[in-house]
Amino acid sequence: MIQPPLAYILFALFVLLATAEVSAFIFKIYNNRFYRIFHFIGGALVYLLFFNLTQNRLLSLVLVLVVGILWEIHEWVLWKFFLKKRVYKPEKKDTLDDLLMDFLGGLLFYIVSFK
Repeated sequence: MIQPPLAYILFALFVLLATAEVSAFIFKIYNNRFYRIFHFIGGALVYLLFFNLTQNRLLSLVLVLVVGILWEIHEWVLWKFFLKKRVYKPEKKDTLDDLLMDFLGGLLFYIVSFK
Protein backbone atom coordinates (compact mmCIF):
# COMPACT_ATOMS: atom_id res chain seq x y z
CA MET A 1 0.00 0.00 0.00
CA ILE A 2 1.32 3.43 -0.92
CA GLN A 3 1.42 5.60 2.18
CA PRO A 4 0.71 9.30 1.94
CA PRO A 5 3.10 11.55 3.85
CA LEU A 6 2.24 12.20 7.48
CA ALA A 7 1.72 15.92 6.87
CA TYR A 8 -0.97 15.18 4.25
CA ILE A 9 -2.86 12.93 6.65
CA LEU A 10 -2.75 15.51 9.46
CA PHE A 11 -3.86 18.24 7.07
CA ALA A 12 -6.74 16.08 5.82
CA LEU A 13 -7.85 15.41 9.43
CA PHE A 14 -7.79 19.16 10.14
CA VAL A 15 -9.79 19.94 6.98
CA LEU A 16 -12.30 17.20 7.83
CA LEU A 17 -12.86 18.55 11.35
CA ALA A 18 -13.07 22.15 10.16
CA THR A 19 -15.53 21.24 7.40
CA ALA A 20 -17.79 19.35 9.81
CA GLU A 21 -17.80 22.08 12.46
CA VAL A 22 -18.12 25.05 10.12
CA SER A 23 -20.85 23.50 7.96
CA ALA A 24 -22.82 22.40 11.04
CA PHE A 25 -22.54 25.92 12.50
CA ILE A 26 -23.44 27.77 9.29
CA PHE A 27 -26.34 25.52 8.31
CA LYS A 28 -27.43 24.83 11.92
CA ILE A 29 -27.34 21.07 11.44
CA TYR A 30 -28.17 19.12 14.60
CA ASN A 31 -28.95 15.82 12.91
CA ASN A 32 -26.54 13.09 13.99
CA ARG A 33 -26.76 11.38 10.59
CA PHE A 34 -24.93 14.38 9.12
CA TYR A 35 -21.77 13.33 10.96
CA ARG A 36 -21.71 9.70 9.77
CA ILE A 37 -19.60 10.42 6.70
CA PHE A 38 -17.19 12.49 8.79
CA HIS A 39 -16.73 9.64 11.27
CA PHE A 40 -16.19 7.17 8.42
CA ILE A 41 -13.57 9.34 6.72
CA GLY A 42 -12.05 10.22 10.09
CA GLY A 43 -11.67 6.54 10.94
CA ALA A 44 -9.95 5.94 7.62
CA LEU A 45 -7.59 8.88 8.11
CA VAL A 46 -6.76 7.88 11.69
CA TYR A 47 -5.98 4.37 10.45
CA LEU A 48 -3.63 5.82 7.83
CA LEU A 49 -2.01 8.04 10.45
CA PHE A 50 -1.25 5.20 12.83
CA PHE A 51 -0.27 2.79 10.06
CA ASN A 52 2.14 5.41 8.81
CA LEU A 53 3.64 5.69 12.32
CA THR A 54 3.63 2.05 13.44
CA GLN A 55 3.57 -0.08 10.28
CA ASN A 56 1.28 -2.44 12.23
CA ARG A 57 -2.13 -3.05 10.66
CA LEU A 58 -3.93 -4.55 13.66
CA LEU A 59 -2.57 -2.02 16.13
CA SER A 60 -3.62 0.79 13.80
CA LEU A 61 -7.16 -0.60 13.65
CA VAL A 62 -7.34 -0.88 17.44
CA LEU A 63 -6.06 2.69 17.78
CA VAL A 64 -8.88 3.86 15.49
CA LEU A 65 -11.31 2.60 18.14
CA VAL A 66 -9.28 4.20 20.94
CA VAL A 67 -9.35 7.57 19.18
CA GLY A 68 -13.08 7.15 18.50
CA ILE A 69 -13.76 6.44 22.17
CA LEU A 70 -11.66 9.42 23.23
CA TRP A 71 -13.57 11.60 20.76
CA GLU A 72 -16.90 10.49 22.21
CA ILE A 73 -15.63 11.25 25.72
CA HIS A 74 -14.59 14.68 24.42
CA GLU A 75 -18.11 15.27 23.07
CA TRP A 76 -19.68 14.27 26.39
CA VAL A 77 -17.34 16.49 28.44
CA LEU A 78 -17.97 19.39 26.06
CA TRP A 79 -21.72 18.97 26.46
CA LYS A 80 -21.62 18.38 30.22
CA PHE A 81 -19.45 21.32 31.20
CA PHE A 82 -19.83 23.88 28.41
CA LEU A 83 -22.82 23.52 26.12
CA LYS A 84 -25.61 22.24 28.41
CA LYS A 85 -28.10 22.41 25.54
CA ARG A 86 -30.54 19.65 24.76
CA VAL A 87 -29.73 19.68 21.03
CA TYR A 88 -26.12 18.75 21.72
CA LYS A 89 -26.76 16.06 24.33
CA PRO A 90 -24.89 12.87 23.39
CA GLU A 91 -27.12 9.81 23.10
CA LYS A 92 -26.14 6.15 23.40
CA LYS A 93 -27.39 5.29 19.89
CA ASP A 94 -25.46 8.18 18.35
CA THR A 95 -22.29 7.24 20.22
CA LEU A 96 -22.47 3.61 19.09
CA ASP A 97 -23.21 4.71 15.51
CA ASP A 98 -20.21 7.07 15.55
CA LEU A 99 -17.91 4.33 16.84
CA LEU A 100 -19.20 1.91 14.22
CA MET A 101 -18.53 4.40 11.44
CA ASP A 102 -15.03 5.10 12.83
CA PHE A 103 -14.34 1.36 12.85
CA LEU A 104 -15.73 0.80 9.34
CA GLY A 105 -13.56 3.61 7.95
CA GLY A 106 -10.51 2.07 9.59
CA LEU A 107 -11.53 -1.42 8.49
CA LEU A 108 -11.74 -0.29 4.88
CA PHE A 109 -8.12 0.82 4.90
CA TYR A 110 -7.13 -2.23 6.95
CA ILE A 111 -8.42 -4.40 4.11
CA VAL A 112 -6.94 -2.17 1.42
CA SER A 113 -3.53 -2.25 3.14
CA PHE A 114 -3.22 -5.95 2.25
CA LYS A 115 -3.37 -5.17 -1.47
